[in-house]
Amino acid sequence: MAIGMPDLIGLFLMIDEYSSTYMSDTKNRILTQLASGNIIPGSRLAEICGISRAAVWKHIESLRGSGVMIDAIHGRGYWIRRGMNLLNQQTIRQYLSSPVGLTLHQQVSSTNSWLMRQLGAEVTGPHVCIAERQTAGRGTKGRTWQSPYGTNLYCSLYWRFDYAPCELGGLSLAVAISLVNALGQLKVRDVKIKWPNDLHTPKGKLGGILIDMSAETQGPSDVVIGIGLNIGMPEKLRSAIDQPVADIHDDKNAEKDRNIIAVATINALISGCENFADHGFSGFVQQWEPLDMSLNQQVRLTTPDRLIEGIACGVNERGMLRIKTSHKIEEFASGDVSMRINNETTN
Repeated sequence: MAIGMPDLIGLFLMIDEYSSTYMSDTKNRILTQLASGNIIPGSRLAEICGISRAAVWKHIESLRGSGVMIDAIHGRGYWIRRGMNLLNQQTIRQYLSSPVGLTLHQQVSSTNSWLMRQLGAEVTGPHVCIAERQTAGRGTKGRTWQSPYGTNLYCSLYWRFDYAPCELGGLSLAVAISLVNALGQLKVRDVKIKWPNDLHTPKGKLGGILIDMSAETQGPSDVVIGIGLNIGMPEKLRSAIDQPVADIHDDKNAEKDRNIIAVATINALISGCENFADHGFSGFVQQWEPLDMSLNQQVRLTTPDRLIEGIACGVNERGMLRIKTSHKIEEFASGDVSMRINNETTN
């Protein structure tokens, strides 16, 4: 039977997703041993895994290629300096506030992309996808999201809303507010929201929100909400990012356990979606002003056909940004709009 071009494309997508998701049991076993933070001889790893020391070295090199920082201590063995706090699916599931589906990948191209591909097949109700690493993590406007192994949180939630797409304009703001509230409970302080989808502390960008959607014109809307949250971003990667970066480790009093942070994040997403489904952005609008990073700041908005400069003066009941120019107050939906606060070094 001949295979048509659409079938071939689908096949290639499945092969690509499988290859980016798969991590061998042997590599998992090595990583689990090293995650303790102890120095472990190569001979001991070979014995545990039932392979040669040369094969151990090849797996170590592969893990390094995935972004795991593994040192080789001459005459002693391999070492992850501060150990790794790996995610545990059973622990996370145990403490979720609602019975949603949960999938944990060792690595995946993108948690958002994985969920979007599963819609209507494996995923038919609220479902969370988390990963230790993303090989093709995405930010807004097509930017790359740095996603090293086992250090941060990469998490997406699928949710079906009865709303039409045009009624979901305030969703990213509602999600951001829910996340800031959850981070406060984890003792992560001074988090503000940069409209419409970024979380910042005074040190830099802490996290971001990416929303993908498949919807009918009048609804319902199948939505995947992706969260990238910096927990312990490696210093080597910080220098590769074109703006100041913050992470949860910056705050010595904040919760550092990645499983606890994952549970709090997922529960915040679930409660935020439930609230938005019932009330829309009106259920959040009163919480926006104290968290608004750009409020009363001079800003510059770039749209596909305009450049607007003015003073940011909050959002309306639909989550649209309000800008006071020299002539009037204008309102802007997120869409293709990019906002820069004048005192920012980069967008």
